[in-house]
Amino acid sequence: MNAILLPFASSIQQVKTNSTYIFTPLATTSSISGRQQAPVFFNLQKQWTRNDFNQPHSIVAALLTNDDNNSAIVTITDADFLINDIGIYAHPLRTDNINFAVNSIEWLGDNSGLIKLRNKFTTFASLEPIDDYTKSFLKYFNFLLPLLITLIAAAIRFHTKRIKRINRSRPGYI
Repeated sequence: MNAILLPFASSIQQVKTNSTYIFTPLATTSSISGRQQAPVFFNLQKQWTRNDFNQPHSIVAALLTNDDNNSAIVTITDADFLINDIGIYAHPLRTDNINFAVNSIEWLGDNSGLIKLRNKFTTFASLEPIDDYTKSFLKYFNFLLPLLITLIAAAIRFHTKRIKRINRSRPGYI
């Protein structure tokens, strides 16, 4: 499991009580994460600064256990991290999200200790920062290349249909 994706997660905070519950963080946000109040309007042209990432390492998944009554609950703050939309909004589910959910369920129901045999290594594959020129080039390239391919395909099709039409109009074509 590398990194789970929780795009619209809230944070969990431990509340101090007199009970014997044990709060264990299971997942935190990256060092480049922030928080905004609703409603949020998306701006693709926004120039991000370090001040926009004001909530690094927030807890987004936690385990609450109580040894007195042998109970446990796993809480994940993004309710749709395992939901796949349908139709045009469908997207593949992330393998790491599925693995996290399966491991959590398996750990909650495991009395034999087999979950302890699993791999404990996690790595976070972050994107390397790129300069503004490369970012602009890639943005316009990704936007204009499909249009260019469509125009070239349309021109080739138009040309071949035109040649056929001209040949059909000539005497003796049949």
